[in-house]
Amino acid sequence: EEEGAPVTWVVPTTINDRALNTEEKRDHMTELDMEDMRDVYADMGLLSACSFVIDGPAFTKTRKKESYDGVHYPPQVYDAGAQILANAMDWLLPERDDTAEDFVPLQPGKMANPYLGLMMLCFVFVGLMFFDGFMGLSYLASICVSGIMPNDLFEEAFTTLHNKANLPLEGILSEEQPTRGSKFAGGRAGRSGRAGIRGREDGGGGGGWKSKYSDKYQGRRGQG
Repeated sequence: EEEGAPVTWVVPTTINDRALNTEEKRDHMTELDMEDMRDVYADMGLLSACSFVIDGPAFTKTRKKESYDGVHYPPQVYDAGAQILANAMDWLLPERDDTAEDFVPLQPGKMANPYLGLMMLCFVFVGLMFFDGFMGLSYLASICVSGIMPNDLFEEAFTTLHNKANLPLEGILSEEQPTRGSKFAGGRAGRSGRAGIRGREDGGGGGGWKSKYSDKYQGRRGQG
């Protein structure tokens, strides 16, 4: 208190005499003994000297059966005391010397940076136009690892999705542009590639579209 810091005191909680698990506690830590100790604290002026007093018996008297060793309580019981302390924080905490009148908020747009905004638009453009959610880094990785070009993976993933949902495939595979990284029974993807996909949808077995992953899967099934 001499330094201006608030002091909080917790009055000892209610003792559950029946749950005391040692002979020493049953002789010296009963509820009657604890009641005498609370009176001693009050007579010495300890309660009046504190900034705030949490009455322990007030939130444990009706829940003393939950005390597993006669003295301590489960966390949910102590939560009530913590809530009491939290409610008292508005007058326990010292007041600030400075006032809110000295604070001047920044105007809207004061922290805006057009160059950073343009950079974010460039990232979005790269991710959308190059089918790469990693902002073009997947193209760098494709230098060391083959078959992971984002445009190839895009076609492979969405073709399967469109097949399952019975959606048109015109926007997925181009008739004129070959698909690199995708294998067909008769060569690279072109007109025959789309025809193969439609043939597979119709149940035909002639030159259906297959990725390198499906080729491996079919090969394993054939060996099995």
